[in-house]
Amino acid sequence: MTPDLGGRLVRARSVDRLGVSFARALTEHHTGYLRIVADGPLHAATGAVTVVDGVPVAAACDGGECGPAAVDALVSPGPSRVETYRCDQTALASLHDRADCRVPPDAPAERLGEDDLAARTRERAPADRATVDGATLLSFLGDDRRLETIRSEARAEAHADATNWGLDDALTDE
Repeated sequence: MTPDLGGRLVRARSVDRLGVSFARALTEHHTGYLRIVADGPLHAATGAVTVVDGVPVAAACDGGECGPAAVDALVSPGPSRVETYRCDQTALASLHDRADCRVPPDAPAERLGEDDLAARTRERAPADRATVDGATLLSFLGDDRRLETIRSEARAEAHADATNWGLDDALTDE
């Protein structure tokens, strides 16, 4: 379960593109966390991504995932509910002190395919956190359940698009 990090709610909204929330946190040099309720058609998750000076530091989900696995679960294309909380770094220590909860600074932006945001985040990250060790990619590629969820979401979207375009007879299920 996501720890209670406290803090002061400064913004709550539903977004179609989660990258907007991370970009705003970076631009505003926000310190606190983003509580995310991902509500995709085939996958739902709730958790938090902490940020210091707008740069992601740690992540945890109510489903028990931490670190890169939590980013993979929370940061997905599609609609999400995002609550932005402001708090000092001491309130975030319960996640920041756990090595399994730490994430590469650009992990959320990379997961979203937001290359510009990922680059800006790496530039802002402290020198000791600016390097990416590939942990996010390895975690993502090793999570068969998450990969199957993404495949299923892509299939559902392709079927919906084909129906909208009148191409139902052109689809095959493999």
